[in-house]
Amino acid sequence: MALGVEAPATAGAAADALPSHGHTRAAVRGASPLAFAGVVANGANVLVTLVIARELSTRGYGAYNQLIALFFVLSMPGSALVVGVVRRVTQWQRLGQYEQIAAWSARIRRIAILAILGILVVGLIIRGPVARELSLPGPGGVTEVLTAGAAWCLLCIDRGLLQASRLYRSLGINLLTEGLL
Repeated sequence: MALGVEAPATAGAAADALPSHGHTRAAVRGASPLAFAGVVANGANVLVTLVIARELSTRGYGAYNQLIALFFVLSMPGSALVVGVVRRVTQWQRLGQYEQIAAWSARIRRIAILAILGILVVGLIIRGPVARELSLPGPGGVTEVLTAGAAWCLLCIDRGLLQASRLYRSLGINLLTEGLL
């Protein structure tokens, strides 16, 4: 079957495999802080956008939107990272290989931090040409956005680790912190 899920051997086993009402309620209760944090973070993003839109000139707001779009393109791999981390970690959890999780997460964080620093350096080198190609008023913000996209990927790795461990409250706090920053 897909996703490595084994089919129950009998019809009775299939009924036993269905989650009970209590499990569903516990799952909803556990995920509620995460849902609340997502709503608050998205609301904060809307408010910040409104404030920035009122303060910037038309050209400045256009440049702001280009930089935000650049960030979104750079941050797209983050969604795939969350899924990949959750799949890898839950596989190790299912197999009882918990020592693999700690060693791997420490190694992947070191690699990600080195990648962020490398992208920072590259961003400083290419910010002028990128700003000209995007018709930005100046190179300000290009390096920062490139570096933020890389840092976002590290954040997604950490979010995947929190999600795999079902630490939804911590994941919700993580989302709220991001929204406030």
